Amino acid sequence: MQELTASTDSPIVVHCSGGVGRTGIILLCVISVTMAQEKGVVDMAYTLNKLREKRPNMVDNYEQYKLAHLVVLDCLNTLSTEIKCDDRFKHFVNRLLQNKEDKLEFIYLKENQWRDEAMKSVASDTRNYTNYPEKNRIQSLVPGNQERVCLSKLPNQDESSTYINAVWVHGYRSPEKFIVTQQPLPNTLSEFWRLIVEKDIRVVVSLNKINLLNEDSWIFWPNEDQPQINPVDFLSVIFEKVVQSTYFDVYSVKILENGKKKLHVKIYSFKHWESGIHIPPSCEGFLSLLDTVESISHESRHILVTCWDGFIASGIYVALSYIIQRMKMEEVCDVCLSVRRIRHSREEFIANDVQYSFLYSAALCWMEKNT
Repeated sequence: MQELTASTDSPIVVHCSGGVGRTGIILLCVISVTMAQEKGVVDMAYTLNKLREKRPNMVDNYEQYKLAHLVVLDCLNTLSTEIKCDDRFKHFVNRLLQNKEDKLEFIYLKENQWRDEAMKSVASDTRNYTNYPEKNRIQSLVPGNQERVCLSKLPNQDESSTYINAVWVHGYRSPEKFIVTQQPLPNTLSEFWRLIVEKDIRVVVSLNKINLLNEDSWIFWPNEDQPQINPVDFLSVIFEKVVQSTYFDVYSVKILENGKKKLHVKIYSFKHWESGIHIPPSCEGFLSLLDTVESISHESRHILVTCWDGFIASGIYVALSYIIQRMKMEEVCDVCLSVRRIRHSREEFIANDVQYSFLYSAALCWMEKNT
């Protein structure tokens, strides 16, 4: 909206399939933001009536009208958190961290979370999904309807077999780039590997160290000691090789379906990040993992990101990916907006100001490494 209202004086062509709903939202928002900038007031009811004099049914339902209000509010009353990736970037980020402005941004996020919740309700999925507590590591953490990942029924009459505690997460300019899920429980191993096969996933990122002393934490892929697992009677997952490095190991496995080769999968297992710890032990190591996975992301339409609980470590990963991709493409760093974006999928992502501050530090570390 801000780019449209700052564009040239030439006419703007707006279109959609019907030319009334989505087109009406764009026109109502652009005119309202321009009115606010020029006159210091907004009258969206009056503006909509004028639009409908030209074309009936513009903005044709309540949810679209609500969305237009939320967009205009965001354009006119949002904290500016963009930092240009130029030679002053280091100065601005260091000053922000020293003055604890990042803490204020995090408070701002909490106080304005209602906006994003209201925005999600506009496109909410009203289907009545069932959650299965025995398949959740944390009972209060369940996927919402809108970004929920569903599996096929297996067998056909078992409704519970469609459920996995996993959500879609958009990357920067990359819809549904990630699927985020908890480390599988002993009773959800089959759903984990069916997810990989059904969504044709070739890259898996495992972020938390697996604590074998915890009965609910276990190695869920084959390795040298156990070269084959059979999570479902028709699926075999077979160890091929492992390449070790300082910060992470890469396991290559192949999946056979009914004895025939289905796909190859690479599992990037990050080292030393204990479950429950909010930030990784090494910023340098985490960025190395992120850059390595990004370099081969074209091999897989979706990247599966997993951590012990499905939100603490995974939230850091998808947020930092979004931040860095925007830094690469637009030369702008916006931690606050990036966190808002990924929270559309799971509001628990970036749970505290420690994680939020780490995102700034990691962005600075990446910038210094790449300039």
